[in-house]
Amino acid sequence: MAVRIGPFRVLASAAVVLGMASQEQAAAQAPAATSENVLWSFGGAGDGVYPHADLIMDAHGNLYGTTGGGGPAGVFGHGTVFELSPPGPGETQWSERLLWSFSGHNEPDGGLPLAGLINDREGNLYGTAAVGSTQYDAGTAFKITP
Repeated sequence: MAVRIGPFRVLASAAVVLGMASQEQAAAQAPAATSENVLWSFGGAGDGVYPHADLIMDAHGNLYGTTGGGGPAGVFGHGTVFELSPPGPGETQWSERLLWSFSGHNEPDGGLPLAGLINDREGNLYGTAAVGSTQYDAGTAFKITP
């Protein structure tokens, strides 16, 4: 089962825990972060650019997400689906694995996956791409098996 990492889920949880009537109240009273750790910096040349959506986490601590552009075609690519894995024993750096690179406009797999992903119990990832398809360049829904 996935854990959604993003402001809407966090604020909704904070509102419930704090007994507040709205997410806005929770946001106004939430403590400020004291630190930030960058897990991955996207380089664009091969791993994607413009990660817009929330991440999901699997039971092993791996994070999954999408980028709206980039991929093997460089910064002008049509987006990716990626996995970030936490450091193993004795390591300090997260690692990235490119799971899919989209082909783009008027292509069967689509492009510009601006929304987040969901997963099933088997670990398959599901999402949408804003452009592409075999008809009208109207977008696609996809399934990826890592």
